Amino acid sequence: MKKIGFIYITTNLIDGKKYIGQRKLSSGWEYYLGSGKLIKRAIKKYGKENFKRDIIEYGASQEELNYLEIKWIEKYNAVNEDTFYNLADGGKSGNKLASMTESEKKAYSQKLSSSIRNSKKHQEALSRIHKSEERNRKLSLLKKGVPLSEKGKASLKTEKRLKACRENAKKASKKNEVPVIQLSLEGEFISEYSSIKEACAAVGVTQLNNSIGKCCKGIYKTGHGFKWKYKNKGEEVNLT
Repeated sequence: MKKIGFIYITTNLIDGKKYIGQRKLSSGWEYYLGSGKLIKRAIKKYGKENFKRDIIEYGASQEELNYLEIKWIEKYNAVNEDTFYNLADGGKSGNKLASMTESEKKAYSQKLSSSIRNSKKHQEALSRIHKSEERNRKLSLLKKGVPLSEKGKASLKTEKRLKACRENAKKASKKNEVPVIQLSLEGEFISEYSSIKEACAAVGVTQLNNSIGKCCKGIYKTGHGFKWKYKNKGEEVNLT
């Protein structure tokens, strides 16, 4: 009798976890690894190259495939074992939750939740939360006068150094700001700004696309319809 499909076991080569399913001998069957929620999530996480599939039995009809799938899943107790990705009894039985008891639904939910908790994205999110909580805990201890371990002190020192560097960079930038004077093309005073940044904002141009600085340095004669120059130290501006 002609075989139309088969029952297979897909194995995760990294942690040994398995999945039992059925597949028809149609296009793409050679590379098929499974379509259950947990097995698909695992394949996405570890990559197809880290899974292997073994055919364990062939079937000659859809009814036979359904029967064989249920038989093999039951044989390995795959739905209840943590070493399997299976969530349903197999056999194309439709909505599994509809026929479950409350205790079975709870076990199903726990198995699915366990997979989510072990996912890479979930672990990364937890790591960020833990780091933030640990930092707040250390700061709280310092405020209370509780001594920290050497590792804790080093961690906080690093954070303080980074914060100090950012603040010093801001101060240096502000310290290097030179007042800028805006003049008409006839050389008449129009306005004074604390920095090129402020002057750019006043005439509606960005710092990246402005010629004010080059005018102040004598490279350009005019910029954006005006003359510009740095205000010399102690220079008095004639407002008339």
